This record gives sequence, structure tokens and C-alpha cells, in this order.
Amino acid sequence: MKSFASNHANAAAWIEPLSAQLAGSLPAQAFAGPHSPQLVYSRHNGPPRHDARLAAVLIHLFPHEGVWSLPLVRRADVGDIHSGQIALPGGMIEAAETAVDAARREFFEETGVEVAADQIAGELSPVYIYVSNFWVRCFVSIGAEVAAWSPCDREVAELLFMPIANLGNDQLRSTIRVNRRGLQLAGPALEIGGSQLWGATYHILMNFVLALRPPAR
Repeated sequence: MKSFASNHANAAAWIEPLSAQLAGSLPAQAFAGPHSPQLVYSRHNGPPRHDARLAAVLIHLFPHEGVWSLPLVRRADVGDIHSGQIALPGGMIEAAETAVDAARREFFEETGVEVAADQIAGELSPVYIYVSNFWVRCFVSIGAEVAAWSPCDREVAELLFMPIANLGNDQLRSTIRVNRRGLQLAGPALEIGGSQLWGATYHILMNFVLALRPPAR
């Protein structure tokens, strides 16, 4: 995807089209075919269970060392199924709180950086995480270069920065194999910081890649 990389590495020309795309009809979800892990059976695209927990995440776009990037966190080991995984900053939506406010609050709690309401560019399609029964709202924000980050040690083991261009770099794509109840399953992944980004975060970021592309005419 050389053209994708050249279009999104160092220029902000994509910001206005992205905002327009997010404000209009959302692109189809990417969690199918080559982007789907084994034995998912499209559960992530279906309706959530009636008892699904509500959560929100934030894709925050900003210039990092001269390159438009987004922050990711490596989850601290807290004993749950997502411990140690690379994820977007985010978490559960609290009572009397909107989804976008939850995304902004969780982003601040995990990274130490506040995202203003007027920095929110729009929302991607929501994602249902079958394995943990989360219904996740996915927001996108655009900001300036960040002077200092202060990740929460209790929740974040490591803060990583991914250039937007890397999302379309086929050389960084790989396959991850995980064990679930005695079965070894394979799924698509993206290399970052010597680790593999996969699962729901991969799903959300591939939906974001679709939003970065101009709509078909």
C-alpha cells in the first residue's frame, strides 16, 4: 500500500476528507475475509448480547516527531484476558456519561493527555468484542503535538506511537496464533514495538483505514 503510506505520512491534507467521511455515512466494517480471525463467524459484526458492557476508545491523531501518528497502550497485567495486549486508550462508559466523554476521560486517565471536545472529528462504526462481551464505541480526534505524556502505571505497561502510514504497510502485517480452550487459532496482526497488535484493536484500526480512503464515486 505504497500510495496509502505516501498520502498519510507527513501531510495533513487528509484531515478535511477524513472529517467529512466521519460526518457522513460510515464505511463498511473491515472485520471479514482476510481481516477476520479464525472461528469468529462474524460475531463482531452482529448485534451485541443484551447484557453487553458498554465501552469507548479513542484514536487520537497528532504529529509525533514530525510524523502523523496515534498512541497505543500495552495493557498492564491485571489478570484479565486482555492483559499485556496492545490496545487503543479507552474503557467502560460510566453511568450518566456519554460515550464520547468516556473516551476522552479514559484517554486522559491512561495517557495523562487531555483531548478537548472540539478535537473530536467523528465516530467509526461500533464493534462488538465477543470474547469479553464489550460493545465498543470508537471515536477519532485530531490534535497538536504533545509536549509530555504521563501514562498511568496501574493500567498501562507501555505507551507506543504508531505512524498512520504504518497501518497500510503490508510489510508490517503478520499472523498471530493464540490458544483458546485447547484450540490454536490464527488471526491477522500488525507489528509494532516488537509485538503484535491484533484482535479488536486491529479490527477498529482497519475500519479507520477505510475511513481514511476517499469514498468510491
